[in-house]
Amino acid sequence: MRKDGMMDKQGRVNEYFGGVSGEYNEKSARGLWRLVREAEYAAVMREIGPVEGLCVFEAGCGGGWYSRRLAQLKPRLLVASDALFPMTRAARTGTTKGVVADISNLPIKPVFDRILCAGAMEFVADPSLFVAEAARALKPGGRLVILSPSTTFLARIYRFWHKRHGFEINLFSEEAFRQMAERSGLRVESIKHAPLFNLAVRMVKP
Repeated sequence: MRKDGMMDKQGRVNEYFGGVSGEYNEKSARGLWRLVREAEYAAVMREIGPVEGLCVFEAGCGGGWYSRRLAQLKPRLLVASDALFPMTRAARTGTTKGVVADISNLPIKPVFDRILCAGAMEFVADPSLFVAEAARALKPGGRLVILSPSTTFLARIYRFWHKRHGFEINLFSEEAFRQMAERSGLRVESIKHAPLFNLAVRMVKP
């Protein structure tokens, strides 16, 4: 039953983002949304650190907003994944590889120094599966950086807004991240509040 419910939620999420994929980048590049995303990006990059010469994987890349910026920082390898092909196509550049994949089942080997999941973990049916997959795909000493909504009042409004689209997103407490990290063999190094209602989390593989 739980498995069926998970699949049903993921199907509704994919249907919604499949419908907005054509205008996603355009809308996020203007107005208040752009200002918020720039502030989120600054928070994320503080946790990721320098990526030049490193192998970087973005899980749930959407339209490639982060991937295009990461590509400018000269990683040795940059892979952007999303469950929807139109999203990975938008994220590809001359140096960025696109992969269609469920972030809870990553088809990658443990070769990555950095894994980023910004604005995607709230939409998956079982976030702990993603953290476990990311832990598997990281090299020792590698970082997993997550940007996801907290449990604040603004985050609950955000969850209510998405209910109109037929699904309920996940909200995360600091303790929830610590528990997922511990179960997956990762160590939480940093949890900080980020605009507007997110937590920016840095986990490390010992």
